[in-house]
Amino acid sequence: QKRTTTGRQMRQSDVGEQWTCTACTFLNTPPALACIMCGKEFIGDSLEIAIELQKKEQINHIKETEVARSIQDFGFNIYGNDTK
Repeated sequence: QKRTTTGRQMRQSDVGEQWTCTACTFLNTPPALACIMCGKEFIGDSLEIAIELQKKEQINHIKETEVARSIQDFGFNIYGNDTK
């Protein structure tokens, strides 16, 4: 079965079965949590999605802080839109 994860393909059967490394395509067997051939960690869909979401939230927080500071310091939004 194939699952699409952020920009790549990962084949994974039910838990406890073999999984294909997304970096080198080696077929690994449990309990390996990293590829035996190249060392890339196995990251399931849920964890990968959570990591991407956390990155987006951090970026949004930084942008909000930059906008607030630019309005305070310079009187305008550095991103050029009216949204604060």
